[in-house]
Amino acid sequence: KNVNLRFFYTAIFVDWQNVQDVLFLGNDVSVVEYLDAVIRKGAEVKLAANWIMSDIAAISINDVKLSPQELAELIAAIKDGTISGKIGKQLLAKGGTVQGMIKGKDLITDPVEMEKMVMKVFSKSPKQLEQYRSGRTKLQGFFYWPGNETVKRQSKPCFT
Repeated sequence: KNVNLRFFYTAIFVDWQNVQDVLFLGNDVSVVEYLDAVIRKGAEVKLAANWIMSDIAAISINDVKLSPQELAELIAAIKDGTISGKIGKQLLAKGGTVQGMIKGKDLITDPVEMEKMVMKVFSKSPKQLEQYRSGRTKLQGFFYWPGNETVKRQSKPCFT
């Protein structure tokens, strides 16, 4: 089984990765099996491989705190903008699920709730909003700066 998986992934990665990446992914049976399980849970091959070659390689495949299912969900959540890569790395370090991280960090993922918060920030800062609209785009950070007392929660990356 392991030999077949190695040849399969080697054939896939030759198209877009360098030989060192192929050797890294195919050299350790544990890495091959984990990558295979993550892909079988629905993660895109390239994204799963990139996570394994970067953040997971910094630790050890045996010390990964996420199951293949959890890593596949993390990759999908980053891809669809539910969480940022930074939050994904925190999840990788601590373990757990994407939904658990969203609830634990009190992240805003509902567009309606986000719009309410944005409107609240705008209503409390009409002068800055007018300046921003007149071309002072550097003020953008003011509206979602964590120190802004209205913005106490993080949001989906696509909303910031």
